[in-house]
Amino acid sequence: MVLRALGGVGIGLVWGWLVGSLSYRAVSLWRAILLIVLSTAGLSLLVLYFLTWRNLVSFLIAVLLASLVHVGWRQQLAESLSQSTVKEKH
Repeated sequence: MVLRALGGVGIGLVWGWLVGSLSYRAVSLWRAILLIVLSTAGLSLLVLYFLTWRNLVSFLIAVLLASLVHVGWRQQLAESLSQSTVKEKH
């Protein structure tokens, strides 16, 4: 039981990290949102099929947290890189 819950969370963390990186690679914002929603819904159905609805909730929470961490990390990285290039120019 615990192993299944950890598996759902683990899949959610990996998927959330990938979802966070997809937002920077897409050409169109709406295309990226559609891709993220459809693929997450499909993966959610697989989690629900193989596990329970409680594991689905933990999966979705893990996806949300990992994607927010990834987006925040990318923003901080971009800010620090832009600050370092400004300092090098002066």
